[in-house]
Amino acid sequence: MRASRSTRAVPALDVPSAAAAHSLSVRGGTLAAAWRRGSALVWLLAAAVALVAIAIIDLNLPSNANIDGALVLIPFLAAGGAAPQLVAGTGLVSIGCAVGLAVADGSGLQPSIARILAVAVGTAVAVEAAVVRLRRERRLVDLTVIAEAAQQAIIRRPPGTVGDCEVATWYQSSHEAATVGGDCFEVLDTPFGTRVLMGDVRGHGLPSVRLATRVLGGFRALAYMTPDLDEVAYELDLLAARYADEEDSDHDGEEFVTALLAEFTPGVITVANCGHPAPLVVSPDGAAATLDASVPAPPLGLGMGANRPLLDRFALDPGARVLLYTDGLVEARDRAGLFFDLPSAGALLAEIPLPDAVERLIDALNAHAAGIIRDDVALVLVEPGSGEPGEALASALVRDDEGAPEGEDGAVRAARVGGA
Repeated sequence: MRASRSTRAVPALDVPSAAAAHSLSVRGGTLAAAWRRGSALVWLLAAAVALVAIAIIDLNLPSNANIDGALVLIPFLAAGGAAPQLVAGTGLVSIGCAVGLAVADGSGLQPSIARILAVAVGTAVAVEAAVVRLRRERRLVDLTVIAEAAQQAIIRRPPGTVGDCEVATWYQSSHEAATVGGDCFEVLDTPFGTRVLMGDVRGHGLPSVRLATRVLGGFRALAYMTPDLDEVAYELDLLAARYADEEDSDHDGEEFVTALLAEFTPGVITVANCGHPAPLVVSPDGAAATLDASVPAPPLGLGMGANRPLLDRFALDPGARVLLYTDGLVEARDRAGLFFDLPSAGALLAEIPLPDAVERLIDALNAHAAGIIRDDVALVLVEPGSGEPGEALASALVRDDEGAPEGEDGAVRAARVGGA
């Protein structure tokens, strides 16, 4: 059954407000300052221990042997994490200690002048090194704040309820210094039901972020205006292909997006799978099963030709939950090289509130991979509102494994999942 077009207005895209950006900046500055204070204490303590050790060793050597020149290392140790002023203070203490050792060990000031000057020059170099380090740290904080603001604009966290569905999400980039990667998702309340996009752009870095942004923007527009989910997927494929053809897109000729488009209506989920991992449905008692595509379509950007992807339609029992995810979840390995077994972990997603269920799954993932996640991970957990399947499921065209006849679009496969 095809829905009719609606004149419902498309809401404006959310962008971080000035207050939100200021909050991010303040939070980033506060965390960076706390980290710097802790780091400075560690490096200053190391410098103090080294200074005492050098002094004790030097005093126990014969008068014709000394190591007070090693004091030049002290300000460099402090420069590893302390502020330039503290590094300068540490250097002055080292110079004073060098003078004192020259007198105390009997070597004399004149023979030790070269070593004392070396400590002074080393102090000046260490202070400059601390200034450069501090400047780079502040720049990294600024870039992190910008990345967080970009994430809020590109990958928007949906509210806890979208349409008649409860929703919880998770996003984690594989890059330690980045908060936006190639994975993307969106959840929208449209005139045709609650629609979800889960995408995974090939590769990492800025090109993947740009393509993810375009696909998300296209979905946000098409989802409200296009009644047929297969048509949405087809248009997104054209959009991704145009991106790869642009001369200024920094691509390598193989840009594409694996994507899963889902539409939730009362008691039913309709899925268009474009080369993406199949969603997982979990019944209230914790039993899990994947919603495999009867005929998967190619990833977005590789060209679907004249055919639209085959839609699969499944009836969902009340209380069933559906997890959409990217391959970073199922490709995480443990120390033995075994992949994360998502169906076996499906029971973690049942019964408890959705946000807690997502956190429990992430905890299990981190325990499996020992905290080493080498790919982006994006999750959307959806619990549709209660409702019985309508005429759409009853009238769905059932296709065998050979799929729809060539040239025919809009075909769907019907099945019941989510319970006994």
